[in-house]
Amino acid sequence: MNTKTIVGFRLAQTTLNLLTATTAVTTQTLVSQAESCALFVASRCPAGFHLAHVLLKFLRKSFESTDIPTLSLKSTASFAAIFLQTLSDSSSTFDVFVSTILAETSAFSLALSPFPIIFLLDVLKTGKILETYASENYIDDNDSNDANDELNDDSNDDSNDKYSNDSNDGSLLNTIHTVLKLLRLFSDSIESHIPEICRILKTVTNPHTRRKSLHLLEFLVMEKSGFEKNGVKVLQGIKPFLEDCVQENVLSQLSNPNNIQRCELWNEYHDISMNRQSLRQLISLILACLGQYTAGFTPSLNLPEGHDESLDKTAILHHNLKSCVDLFANITFTPELLDMIFVIVSESDSFMFQSLLSLTRIAAIAQSSPSQWALLNQEIPSLKIFLPTDEDGNQPNLIHALFAKFINQTGKDVSILVDFLMSSETEFLEFLLVYIKYATATINSFEASSIFVSPALSAGPEKSRSCDYVVEIVSELCEKLGELSKDRTGGGGYGLFPYNPAPLIRRIQLFLDTQKQRE
Repeated sequence: MNTKTIVGFRLAQTTLNLLTATTAVTTQTLVSQAESCALFVASRCPAGFHLAHVLLKFLRKSFESTDIPTLSLKSTASFAAIFLQTLSDSSSTFDVFVSTILAETSAFSLALSPFPIIFLLDVLKTGKILETYASENYIDDNDSNDANDELNDDSNDDSNDKYSNDSNDGSLLNTIHTVLKLLRLFSDSIESHIPEICRILKTVTNPHTRRKSLHLLEFLVMEKSGFEKNGVKVLQGIKPFLEDCVQENVLSQLSNPNNIQRCELWNEYHDISMNRQSLRQLISLILACLGQYTAGFTPSLNLPEGHDESLDKTAILHHNLKSCVDLFANITFTPELLDMIFVIVSESDSFMFQSLLSLTRIAAIAQSSPSQWALLNQEIPSLKIFLPTDEDGNQPNLIHALFAKFINQTGKDVSILVDFLMSSETEFLEFLLVYIKYATATINSFEASSIFVSPALSAGPEKSRSCDYVVEIVSELCEKLGELSKDRTGGGGYGLFPYNPAPLIRRIQLFLDTQKQRE
């Protein structure tokens, strides 16, 4: 362990002890500690970024908690304000600091850990948490106390009084308002450097840094109005890396069970490593872009006559999304492709259900607005590879095939599905609600997808199609939910369930009735 790492650990421990102290913290001590931490982070060593990660994580947990005393929140918010302002001042501006971080990460990725990128992600996450806290506590953006004036006002010796801990709740809200303004400036600087973040994907050799960079881009896309603001830059930036992945057939390499979960890509820079976690994060980013785009899709075919598409944000977004999706245009949907995709997504239950939920929500547009979906498919034909409309004929559907594959992998064990439904660790409940509704409306493609999945051995010879044993297991699940939700105590509860499963049972029953009518 080198000297800087030791210093970072000590600074982190001392700071956390200070902020969690049960007694009031003097202003001088608070300011001194915040400035020391900021200057250490400004040195841009891995230990400094790890320190910032610990501090921002603590800040988020403090404002998410419901039992933290106002005194502690005030100390934490005051510390954050001084820390962020000192960090900005030590590097001239946030913009210069972010630019330097990204440049050094690209050039010296072998020497640096993923923590520089994790730190930028922490800034965005912290801003989101404090925005929520501010909205719940009615902190007005038009507050008469300007944050920059507060932080830069050193006209008298009492300039740090705003950080003292004998203040009331109003002072706490003013301090949070100050922190929010600084975090927004920091976030704006990160957004302005999206091309540099995308360049890291092709230049770094550390796969963990690449995965965190993809996560950072996804966060920038998923935030409020994020796709509208950042979608074009993100899509333009990831396309070269996506081309490398398709050209080197990364999916095939990483889905090979004999592979060590890593493959090598060669580009104009050097050979780079790609692991399964990075590929999953890339899939998640593409789904996020596709989901945000389809949710607010405005067909360019319907633009007013004489409209200049070159100046239209929607048209530009469409062009860039289409250029990324078209990279998959020559891929044929086969059982082998399904197996490869399943190996990658199923390695994490949470990621599998999250991905299936995203795909199903996108596909549900076909049912809620067929005309809009038809125009979308007309403009981006490659979408039909994965999400065909039901009236297109009995085409296989990736969502149905992956769900059948998942049921197959459970060994026809309904108790596993029940465990997922009762657990809050994954989005299985939300996915199943959305999926059953979607499957009910797309019975044709549900049955057509069965040819892509071998039936479970326990299904017996009479169950020759995957859709048959899926229906059988879903039917058993419906019965099991009914049994487990019976209130045997007379207390009016839901039996062994932590919530009311009646809406899910009704939706499953409608699906089973629809399936039965087709027999």
